[in-house]
Amino acid sequence: MATEPATTQDAPTVDSRWWYVVAATPLVFVVTWILGIWFFGLALFSVGLGGGEPFLFGPFAIVAVFVALFVGLLVTAMLVLFPVAIYLDAEAVNRAGVGWQPDSVLYALVAAISAVATGFTLAIPLALYYLWQRHEHVGVP
Repeated sequence: MATEPATTQDAPTVDSRWWYVVAATPLVFVVTWILGIWFFGLALFSVGLGGGEPFLFGPFAIVAVFVALFVGLLVTAMLVLFPVAIYLDAEAVNRAGVGWQPDSVLYALVAAISAVATGFTLAIPLALYYLWQRHEHVGVP
């Protein structure tokens, strides 16, 4: 009677790229703050140089409005995408059976509350903690 040779299975892989959105959340927050501080500084600087006339007149105003609209849309999208992404990624990790069972509903709920109630301030530590745990158990990122 012939027996089949034992095959070693590779470690389970997680079929999800939603962690990219989770990783982008702190980046969007930091870029938004940097742009806000930069525009605020330019406004103060232009008032100081222009004899009291604010920078909101002229070509810089057009650029400022478009940047503000883009950043506003990006932050609004992240408000929706961050909780969804962390939920879907946690579900994929659970299905993969990698030894870590993140509570996807709890992560999504905390993500939604932290994004809306604290203006992403607590979403940054949550995203970084989730990504660290994911790295420890999955290896990616």
